[in-house]
Amino acid sequence: MVPDNTILLEILRDACRAPSGDNVQPWRFRWDGLTLSLYNIPGIHNSYLDFEERGAYIAHGALLENLAIAAPHYGYNVSIMLFPDQGMPDLVARVAFAPSATYDDPLYASIQRRATNRRPYASRALASDARAALKDVAMPEGMTLVLIEDAAKRETLAPHISAIEQLLLGHAALSSAFFAHIVWTKREERARRSGFYVKTMEFNPVQAFVFKLASKPWLMRAFRKLGLPALIASEDAKIYGGGSALGGLYAPDFSKTSALALGRALERVWLTATTHGLAFQPLFGTTMMGYKSRRGEAMFLSDAERAAIEVSALSLETAFRNTRDTPTLIFRVGYAQEPSAYTSRKEPNIVYN
Repeated sequence: MVPDNTILLEILRDACRAPSGDNVQPWRFRWDGLTLSLYNIPGIHNSYLDFEERGAYIAHGALLENLAIAAPHYGYNVSIMLFPDQGMPDLVARVAFAPSATYDDPLYASIQRRATNRRPYASRALASDARAALKDVAMPEGMTLVLIEDAAKRETLAPHISAIEQLLLGHAALSSAFFAHIVWTKREERARRSGFYVKTMEFNPVQAFVFKLASKPWLMRAFRKLGLPALIASEDAKIYGGGSALGGLYAPDFSKTSALALGRALERVWLTATTHGLAFQPLFGTTMMGYKSRRGEAMFLSDAERAAIEVSALSLETAFRNTRDTPTLIFRVGYAQEPSAYTSRKEPNIVYN
């Protein structure tokens, strides 16, 4: 017996609370009454920041992990077949459902509570049980997780993490593409259900005012001359260097299959952190752009910009003991107040055969 359409929708609503980069993933499915097919939609992410749809595949991996965690709550187990049809390159996975005893995975309750938290984190060491839980997260084969808790080392790495922000704001085309994804009001956020909702960025009133001004291209040109991008990156680095730990995930390669596995691993780590009352923020823009630049796919940058972002990316990857030519998915984790705002999630787009 397979789930009926009502139960399937509830399972997918849980699963679609996976992280999706700049929250533009429209999660496209096809249900034939026996199996569920998940499709990638090429070209919807920021073309400057993404590399060969890998950001989308990381998001798909997180969704598949949520699906496997959520289905038993409704009385089903799932089996997942990745890339089942070579003639359909956008078909990411087919999922089969089998009835099972109803039970809640220990991470299930955290699916609803998982969120990006951009607040400053307390200067407090990880509790021993939280540290052990993060280090014991079951990883897909080949995935590596490294935690850096030493405060001095994290402060040294923080400017490299924020290097992507200086680049984004200092480069006209990148800045324009970034601000195109900003959602300014709650009403707009509820209507769009995609993009970066400005309230989730946790700006103080002065920062919010300056950020709004910076969205105007003619003003941003003046701000660049005054060094605003470097100032903002420096201030953000102070936040990234605090908290309890920096974490990094990486894979043996950066194929589509490995990107899916990274997404699954990232979601398990994030849900585990949430279960233990930890705040969490992904911070892998620098390493993703550095990887893209090394691949010769960032020619929109100047030679100096490419060199700088590659140096920062290499510094981060070396710190996390990543000796492979793959980006490290970096995050910060620690103790903080709840986020002051949340982004909405789109309803799953299901085509019923």
